[in-house]
Amino acid sequence: MIILMLAFVCAAGPLMIHKARMHDARLEPVEAVDWDAIEEEAQTRAEDDADSYRKGER
Repeated sequence: MIILMLAFVCAAGPLMIHKARMHDARLEPVEAVDWDAIEEEAQTRAEDDADSYRKGER
């Protein structure tokens, strides 16, 4: 029985390692956050909101 369990571990181990590598290959690296672009967008929105308020569009 122990020999059968050992054979199963020796056979299944490389298969699981292969599946894990395939899974990792599908994962995409995380993109960095462009904080300057976010800050610029917030500033542009604030300016647009101020302009629309002055024009009475709100």
